[in-house]
Amino acid sequence: MILLPTRGIAARQRAVTQHHIDIDVFADWIEGSVLFEDIEVSVTDVVDVLLEEELYQNQDFAREIAQVAWLEIEQRKKHSGGYYGVVIDGNWVKRSGDATNQTAHKFLLTLSLAVSYDWWRNAFGANYTEQGRHFESLTEMAISALTPGWSVFSTGWKGGTANSHFLSVAA
Repeated sequence: MILLPTRGIAARQRAVTQHHIDIDVFADWIEGSVLFEDIEVSVTDVVDVLLEEELYQNQDFAREIAQVAWLEIEQRKKHSGGYYGVVIDGNWVKRSGDATNQTAHKFLLTLSLAVSYDWWRNAFGANYTEQGRHFESLTEMAISALTPGWSVFSTGWKGGTANSHFLSVAA
C-alpha cells in the first residue's frame, strides 16, 4: 500500500473512542493504493495498517472506519456516472477494467492526495497552479467527450492565462 498521508490520517491523534480521520483523504489513500500499486486492498489490510501505525488500538473500532471508507468509495462510484477506476467486491477494493483507462482517475487522485503529504509540499511547493491547469484541461476534454455538439471553452486557471473571450462566451 502507498504511504499513509501525513495530513488527514497519520498526523492525527490516536483514535480510542472517536475517529480522527478525514474520510475523503482515507478513501483517496485506499483508492490510490489500489491504482498506483496495482493491488487489491481488503478491509483487513486497512485495519492492519491502522493498528500497525498505532493510529487505532482496537481492531473493531478500526474496522468501523474502514467500512465507512468502503461506503464513501461506493458513493463516489455511484456519482461517477457508471465508470470508476475501482470497484468494491465485498471486503475488497479492486481495480476496475484495464489500467490504461484509469489515467484520469489516477491524475485526480494525485491532485487530491498531494496536499495530504508534507513531502510533496516540500518537494514541489504549495503552489498548485500547474496541477490546476492540467485539471482544467482534463475537465475540458471530459466535458467535450460527454456533451457532443456543445462548445466547451477553458476559462483559465487562477494564476494561468485566462481565456480572452471569456466574458463574451459567458454572456
